[in-house]
Formats: sequence, C-alpha cells, structure tokens
Amino acid sequence: MNTKTLESMYAGFDLHYDRSDDHSVWSKGHRQWQAICHEEQRLIHGGLASVDEIEFIKLKYFGELK
Repeated sequence: MNTKTLESMYAGFDLHYDRSDDHSVWSKGHRQWQAICHEEQRLIHGGLASVDEIEFIKLKYFGELK
C-alpha cells in the first residue's frame, strides 16, 4: 500500500474549511479536497490501495465523518 502522499494530504487538511467566511480559506480548502479526491481515485483505480484501506486511513485522521 503506497499511501504516504494521501496521508500527508490528510494531515494538512482543515476538515472545516467550508465553514470559513474568508473566501481564500474556502478556496484553498476546496482545492485541497479536490486533490485528495483525485489521489484517492488514483490509488484505487491503479490498484495501489483498496477502498477499505482508504476508509481506514480517513478514520485515522478524521475520526467518524458525519
């Protein structure tokens, strides 16, 4: 499993970016979220990580998402 890039992206991500009134914070968070989604898809479609592995890593960094 080659997920070091994804884990570093998760580590630097502000999960609550969308609650900010500052447009630059929102824009940065949105770009980061898009990059994370792209990396998740790349890992899954490339056979480098399973969906379950990605979900496990998300839980590690974000806990239960509601």
